[in-house]
Amino acid sequence: APRYWSAPIWAWMVVIGVVSLFGRLSFWQYERGQARALANTEQQRAQQMRPIVANSDDWLQLKQIQQGWRGQNIEVTGEAKGEWQILLDGHSNGAGRPGVQVLLPILLKSGVVVMVNRGWLPTETMRLPKGLDFPKGQTTWRGQWHAIARPAVGVGSPCPTQSVQFPWRALYPSREVLQCVMQQHNHLPHTVADGVLLLDPSASSGFARNWQ
Repeated sequence: APRYWSAPIWAWMVVIGVVSLFGRLSFWQYERGQARALANTEQQRAQQMRPIVANSDDWLQLKQIQQGWRGQNIEVTGEAKGEWQILLDGHSNGAGRPGVQVLLPILLKSGVVVMVNRGWLPTETMRLPKGLDFPKGQTTWRGQWHAIARPAVGVGSPCPTQSVQFPWRALYPSREVLQCVMQQHNHLPHTVADGVLLLDPSASSGFARNWQ
């Protein structure tokens, strides 16, 4: 009588496990793609809406208002404090070129400081004398309001214990650290807003911007 080979049960269990794993990974990739597409759609929709003109006094209600603003187009007017600019380390462009993102503090009449992310600069450009030029006096800034970026692993830069040389380079500073730098090292009792304004890509006062 002919003899037929039969795989052991453990082999079938391995095959079933591998197929199940690949199925779950495929579904996860699909869900991730859908979430990214939805986020891009929401971002495009927000960019097409008229911006919320944020008055100086609105920023005093930090938590209640600003959390509701996330993802919204915001317009704010204040004094650009270019001498306090902060360089965010750990950022590269799409081609892997090293560089920094530039935070420009905007001082409002209410005393609140709003951080505007002007975009990405390659490392060599920021060392040039005019690499970090900024508009003087009262200026209006428009962009999307987002939470301050946090590191995926570990913690960001702590508040420095010694005097700060501006522009200050930091790795994922929290709002508390940014406020510490503004207050302790500039000797000014300002409150830093709980978020960051991603400068509109069409604005002329920024650098490379691709807010995806």
